[in-house]
Amino acid sequence: MTAAIREMGWRHLPCFAHSLNLVVQDAMKLEQDLTGIKERCKQIVSHFHRSAKSSDKLAAIQKQLAAPEHKLIQEVCTRWNSTYLMFQRYVEQHEAVTATLCLLGHNALCLSSDDVTTISKSLAVLAPFLEATENISADQYVSVSLILPLKKLLQQQCCTSYRTSSTPLAELLADELESRFSALETSYLSCVTTFLDPRLKKIPFSSQTSVEHTTNRIIREMTSHEVGSTGIDNSAGNSGSSTQSTEPSQSLWNTFDRSVAESTSHRNTGTDCIIRPNISRLY
Repeated sequence: MTAAIREMGWRHLPCFAHSLNLVVQDAMKLEQDLTGIKERCKQIVSHFHRSAKSSDKLAAIQKQLAAPEHKLIQEVCTRWNSTYLMFQRYVEQHEAVTATLCLLGHNALCLSSDDVTTISKSLAVLAPFLEATENISADQYVSVSLILPLKKLLQQQCCTSYRTSSTPLAELLADELESRFSALETSYLSCVTTFLDPRLKKIPFSSQTSVEHTTNRIIREMTSHEVGSTGIDNSAGNSGSSTQSTEPSQSLWNTFDRSVAESTSHRNTGTDCIIRPNISRLY
């Protein structure tokens, strides 16, 4: 499909959700301790899925411990978020699973407390990536303008996680993000869509040079076109207001919201008096 698009001369934009999936999968493969724990966790889940006796015993233990009566979740190798859900469910059921395995003589399958701690730390690091994946997957058409801020926010989350917990996975994820998305700020398409998005503007950019290059090119393109009409297409505005879009949840975007608040705090009545007359001239 990619080759066909290239031969037709069409512009090709890689799927951001798919690229994000590869970022997480590649980072997890490089974290050897976590990879070993993941394989053992998959063995535990497979054991309970195959054995009706073990599954029934687990349900009985769950009732005794007043634990949620949930089944274990198996990983799907093509979707990293299934690994997250498998880990999350195992942590929830660790006590019941360990008790069941010991009672049935399968002690060798049990994960240690250190293993569960490693899983819990990894879940904390991966949570923003799950949130970003769900945000993207919820929209029928993902706006290109969101790619640059999401990449920046995820990198910031990784840096914060590494500083607070020294989890190797956080550093690996940050490296993979940079490797796969390093060219975003040199791509005019991603830059211009972000810059012209009124929700984002120049805040997601990490380089002032990228902002200046984008601004200059926009100005050049605008001045190269003759103004045909000053009328405003109301139908375009009305259609945009009816578009359904899933708003990004609060936790991942907290840092961005603070940046917006800081940038807007510099406005005052004096600057508004200058801005408004200039805007009115456009119409």
